[in-house]
Amino acid sequence: MEVFYYSEGDNVIHSRFWTSSGGWGNSGVDKAIQAAPGTHIEGISRESSHMEIFYVGTNGNLMHSYTTNSGSKWVIDQDFVDGAHGKPTNKDFGALTRNDQSAEVWWITTDGAINYAPWDPLNSWEYGNLRAAGTAHTSSGMAVLARSNVRKNIFYIGNDNKVYQGYWKSEQPTIWTFEKLSDLTAAPGSLTAVSMNSQHMEVFWTAPDGSVNHAYWYESTGKWTSSSLAGSGIRCVPGSSITSTSRKDGCMDIFCATSDGYTQQFSYS
Repeated sequence: MEVFYYSEGDNVIHSRFWTSSGGWGNSGVDKAIQAAPGTHIEGISRESSHMEIFYVGTNGNLMHSYTTNSGSKWVIDQDFVDGAHGKPTNKDFGALTRNDQSAEVWWITTDGAINYAPWDPLNSWEYGNLRAAGTAHTSSGMAVLARSNVRKNIFYIGNDNKVYQGYWKSEQPTIWTFEKLSDLTAAPGSLTAVSMNSQHMEVFWTAPDGSVNHAYWYESTGKWTSSSLAGSGIRCVPGSSITSTSRKDGCMDIFCATSDGYTQQFSYS
């Protein structure tokens, strides 16, 4: 495993790695030296010798650094998206890989459009537009999810402060479908998505009052249902970082920052 983090004040992205034989250690290799202050970092790995991170650079462009030889040599600070393909509005974007033959990155531009870049071995990186200017809130985060090898979903906050999704099916590879998930208001900022299994998806976000809302979907019903998390008097910082994980089928954990400087955990099992 490897964890990447931004070093305040020097524009550097560092990493720590874990091995079963040696535990945790510092890599000692800078993964970027031109990262924008406070940038979000996304990491993917298509196969055992490949790692790639995406971040906002000091020039405002979406950038990436990568290795294709198990981390022994990194190519760093490469422009991934320049002005021709839309600069990211903030420091949140999404990246995922469904298998060793695919990767994809999504970002919201300064005018509220949603752009993306898919990768495959034959065509390398290509660039395109999914949603027109004015679609997404320019302070929205981006959550992405692949509940199986043949499905992709992206989630974002619209200009009306509601949560939307776009989804892709392998049966219709040239079509993306977009829809609103909930009428519950979202505080512009971070949102997170998790899947406990291939039949389930769930999205979490903070409301303007700091409460946590969610929308969930099951294959058996084929529809989205939304509500506030039951029984929670805890308030997160509206729009601040929120993240989720599922360590096994039937379990979810959500983490957010509270106004008193703590990290709050919500658990489902």
